[in-house]
Amino acid sequence: MMPLTGPRRHVLVVASQCASEEELAELSEIAASLRDILLDPYLGCCEPGLPNGKALLDEQVAAGEIIASVEAAIEYAARNDATCCSHFSGMALFRASTLRFTSWGGIRWPATGTAA
Repeated sequence: MMPLTGPRRHVLVVASQCASEEELAELSEIAASLRDILLDPYLGCCEPGLPNGKALLDEQVAAGEIIASVEAAIEYAARNDATCCSHFSGMALFRASTLRFTSWGGIRWPATGTAA
């Protein structure tokens, strides 16, 4: 079996726990398995999404780190003429037609109801 070829794809898997909620016990293990599958040249055919070679953010990840990492992944993919693939696992909240992914520090809803 030969590795699949085609346009370059970078991947970033984000699996953040929320400190104020019950821990998702298997989240990190599942996210690491997904990362491994996506990086496998015979299965996912992706390259790490961040310039430092990382493809996974998990556990106690603050909102600022998630935002900065996603922005870095997009810029890195653009510089390398690659598609940026992102996967988010963990807890999320839905309010007023807006889905919010939670971070370790929780989530704040703006008074106007717009996405932050």
